[in-house]
This record gives sequence, structure tokens and C-alpha cells, in this order.
Amino acid sequence: LERKAVDAVFVCTSDNWHDVIAIAALQKGKAVYLEKPMMQRLEQGLDIVRAQKATNGILQVGSQVVSSI
Repeated sequence: LERKAVDAVFVCTSDNWHDVIAIAALQKGKAVYLEKPMMQRLEQGLDIVRAQKATNGILQVGSQVVSSI
């Protein structure tokens, strides 16, 4: 996340890490793509949305196969 050459982060880890990684990436100014599911608990999703709104960052949630061409 410290590398300036990195513009975006794909979060494809187990879903228990999605909120931690997505929020950290958004706070560092990176665009974030989250694999489904976005989170395990509703509060985690709300934290991600709050981070996106606070940073005005780019956030997309989806399935790689469905979201790709």
C-alpha cells in the first residue's frame, strides 16, 4: 500500500480480511475491488462504506468472472 505505483487493490482473500484490507487501501488512496462476499457481518460492510465516503475512493464489489469481459 505504500508503493505510489500501485493504483488499485484486488481483495481476493478470505472474506474475514475484506474489511481490514479494503479500509487500509482506501485510506492510502487506492481503488479497491472486493471479491464477493463483501463482508461477513453488516457492521463490517458499514465500516467499508464509511471509509469509501470519507476518502471519496473508488470501490467495487463483485465476482471476477461475472465482472470481467
